[in-house]
Amino acid sequence: MDSELLGTEGVHGGNDAIVAADDQLVCADTEREADREKNLVEVLWQTKEQYFPWFNEWLGRVGDPRDKEQITYEIETLLWTGIVMYLTKQGARRQIGARMRSGEWSRNMKALSAQENLDRVAHGDSIEYLLRRKKSADDLEQVQANMIQALVRKRCLESGRLLDAWYVVAIDGVHVHTFPYEHCRHCLKKTSGGKTIWVHVKLVATLVMPNGIALPMASEWIENEEQYTKQDCEWKALKRLIKKLRQFYPRLAMCVVLDSMFANDISLSLLREQRMEGIIVFKEGSMPEVYTWMTTIMNVRGQGEELIRRQEQMIEERNARSHEERLIRTNARNRTRPVVTERTYRWMKRLGHWDGKRMFNICYVKECVDGKKTCEYTWMVSNEIAEKMNAQTIEEITNYGGRLRWKIENEDFNTQKNGGYNLEHPYSKDEVALKCWHVLLDIAHILSQLIEKGSLITIKAYGSIRNIARVLFEHFKYLRFEIPHEKRRIQIRLAPCLPP
Repeated sequence: MDSELLGTEGVHGGNDAIVAADDQLVCADTEREADREKNLVEVLWQTKEQYFPWFNEWLGRVGDPRDKEQITYEIETLLWTGIVMYLTKQGARRQIGARMRSGEWSRNMKALSAQENLDRVAHGDSIEYLLRRKKSADDLEQVQANMIQALVRKRCLESGRLLDAWYVVAIDGVHVHTFPYEHCRHCLKKTSGGKTIWVHVKLVATLVMPNGIALPMASEWIENEEQYTKQDCEWKALKRLIKKLRQFYPRLAMCVVLDSMFANDISLSLLREQRMEGIIVFKEGSMPEVYTWMTTIMNVRGQGEELIRRQEQMIEERNARSHEERLIRTNARNRTRPVVTERTYRWMKRLGHWDGKRMFNICYVKECVDGKKTCEYTWMVSNEIAEKMNAQTIEEITNYGGRLRWKIENEDFNTQKNGGYNLEHPYSKDEVALKCWHVLLDIAHILSQLIEKGSLITIKAYGSIRNIARVLFEHFKYLRFEIPHEKRRIQIRLAPCLPP
């Protein structure tokens, strides 16, 4: 028995290693317990105060069409209630009346909204009553834009800038609602296989960063006019969204990342007019003649510059534990093997087309793992970014520029659809109120990411992001938060971006 114990100590590195491991576990458990003891309502308030101290003033500027002499809830209170519904991921407007009006909810909402005479949380229908009477969601979108502008001014997003110059903005369309009937006069109509449906789609611009942050900046609905001969499309919406972005962020240096649908010189000209740079996915189906011409020059004639990076790392091949390893309660003796990753980068600047009228900048990357191709991308690049393409910058341009476009699909759309926000649920049947609810969802998504990526709490302490929303709901109900008389200065640090 003693020999077995000695053998076990040898496997684990002796008593010193065990004590050191135990100390690390104790420290980790202590940190997690400290995080769990925090009132998440206070964390939400601290995050708002740190990044958006004028948030309630912005909400107060939103147009209120109600009769001032007959209202019970101020507009800040109603909008905060809708935002908190999304933050706690209730999934439907009726849950406000069913779950958010008991316990300490009213006192906590009073602290957030600063309405002194608030003694009960507003019903979801009260928010709907307000939003149905609005003529547009423009003033709410201005609140969303103010939040992004504040983060930029405070230099919270500096580490995610491409080549230390441009904020990467991914633009893509997302399908949000489907109806078997004509929901409104602006629905898009689709017929397939003899079946007709009516849909709502919007084009979204999202500021994306390598650390997983995806902040929705603005959106443009793809919808028909009352009298039309041809339905609205992403191309028309892109022109409107680009202009809206420049109106909301007049001096922001942006690099817009687009999919292959917009791969042509018209898109680059549109971006150039609004003082924006662009990286666009380039595929054969978008511009067949140009694609063939460019790939022929790059591959056959060997023009352009090339960089090859090889990286070798050791990985473990997991094996089942043997009977002896089970007896001494140790891990299996896994074998390690080398894995070779090879990335090939190519780029060409100001390459003239055979028609003599157009010039294009192209960059390309192919990744192979142990000789097997795992991915291959080609992009069209705007002139100013192309001027900076060289062996030192090409990796950052491709990895943290072009390939960052997928963040809008994963961290933005997928999170809003499947992460508890219930994006595809129609929170209202009214077309204007429906758009307002979507803006409130985007605002809540921004606040949620600042909490999750901030330094006040850690996701590991709660197990998952969904658990943070669940605990936030419980704290709203069972814990009372009061704004301190003397505000203590704190510093919140966002998760750092990965180095290029």
